[in-house]
Amino acid sequence: MPAGYSQRGTAFTWTPDGSALLANVDVAPGDTPYFDGELSLLDPSGIAEPRLITPPLPRGPGGPYFWHSDHVAPMFRPPDGDMILTTTGGTLVTWDRDLEQRTTRFLRGLDAFEPYRLSPWALSWSPDGSMIAFVLQWGAAYQSGAVFVMGADGSDARRLDGGGTTWSPDGTKLAGERCTTHPDGRVGGVIVVADVASGSERVLEATRVATKQEGEALEPADLTDEPLCGWYAGPAGRAWDYEGWAWSPDGRSIALLERAGTRPLVVDVETGEAIELPWEADSAPSWQRVATE
Repeated sequence: MPAGYSQRGTAFTWTPDGSALLANVDVAPGDTPYFDGELSLLDPSGIAEPRLITPPLPRGPGGPYFWHSDHVAPMFRPPDGDMILTTTGGTLVTWDRDLEQRTTRFLRGLDAFEPYRLSPWALSWSPDGSMIAFVLQWGAAYQSGAVFVMGADGSDARRLDGGGTTWSPDGTKLAGERCTTHPDGRVGGVIVVADVASGSERVLEATRVATKQEGEALEPADLTDEPLCGWYAGPAGRAWDYEGWAWSPDGRSIALLERAGTRPLVVDVETGEAIELPWEADSAPSWQRVATE
């Protein structure tokens, strides 16, 4: 990390054009909430000084701008990252890359859910930049929530039955984690893949491992700075922190980590077959992209 930056709550990922690293970091005095530090662009060569891009972007209350599982910065519009996506309450705001031109985009077709708000850390462009996936919250204390997709201009918003805001490489599917509780009170989760066109969902059976069997869905809790499924202990005293998942470049598999200190899994999206990799890890896995002729 650059001098003067704290690693508290650090998450980092590539911008879509691969020219810079985006980091969610803290600088002294570190008085922002955990996982909600200053959003900065870092020069991969280490020559240029870090560029703070948080102001005038609004901070996401109780959550990061992106998760450990985001391997390309979801707020930068593909393919060249020329537009930055943020949210304020129930509106979307886009900025040019120099943060000089601001455009407010009002969502259409969501009158039935008013009053509502958008989760600022759950926004992502489709791989071609034509659509946006987001989490909408509504109802008393905003305790109801679901994944929606819409056009890049805010049009044709519609709800999906499942999934999350992590796009498959071809833009046809969305993956996400569903938190669950078990009859004995333990908390777990499964990976759900939603078809963007039809809205249908499918639970990847192979992610129901150890304490990851599906049970009753958790009631949405007040926004906190905790991981998606909360803090709790896993088997053999291993802390369960987060579950990262990453689509393979060909879109056929998802790599994930069940919990800290376990072996990563590679799950076939179509068959649900899981292969356990022969090493232990404490962070979300990602894929190396290799050019082929």
